[in-house]
Amino acid sequence: MELLEAQAGPSRQETMAILGARALKGRRSALVGIGLPNLAAALSKRLYNPDLALIYESGVVDAGTEKIALSIGDAALVHGAASVCSMFELFAYYLGGRRIDVGFVGAA
Repeated sequence: MELLEAQAGPSRQETMAILGARALKGRRSALVGIGLPNLAAALSKRLYNPDLALIYESGVVDAGTEKIALSIGDAALVHGAASVCSMFELFAYYLGGRRIDVGFVGAA
């Protein structure tokens, strides 16, 4: 039986999540995509920026970070959210009104 070699350091994805979390320091709000951007944003909220409002394209505003969501329709996003609005309201009011500091999405 072959033994698995221990990993010397963080993987590329782990490194990207850590660097992404650090990049969100000092931001007030972020439009967050699912996957690695969501992981980085949740990490940032936990470690660096507890007041960061996570906003998802599904219309969930200031989502809770108790559980990492698997999709934009995941009920985990709604639990503890400040509000839930339609996608139209999100894009018209939040994005159109320049109420989001940064977009942090992947390339799905």
